[in-house]
Amino acid sequence: MVIKRETREQARQLRTQGISIITIAKELGVAKSSVSQWVRDIELTSTQIEVLKQNQHRSPAQLKGSKTNYTKALAQRKL
Repeated sequence: MVIKRETREQARQLRTQGISIITIAKELGVAKSSVSQWVRDIELTSTQIEVLKQNQHRSPAQLKGSKTNYTKALAQRKL
């Protein structure tokens, strides 16, 4: 599907700019899960990560849990 391929490329371009998955999904009118799959291999800079964290309104415990889950998922993908 050409439209899906174009949408996926738009999502990837936005993510490389440090835009959040939720924002990308809303802007492109697709599911967060789709965006997440399309951009999962894109590594953000430490500055981009900090900006995203600042824009989140989450407790320190939630952030710690997210980091733990991310680390576990990353380790599984490397297997």
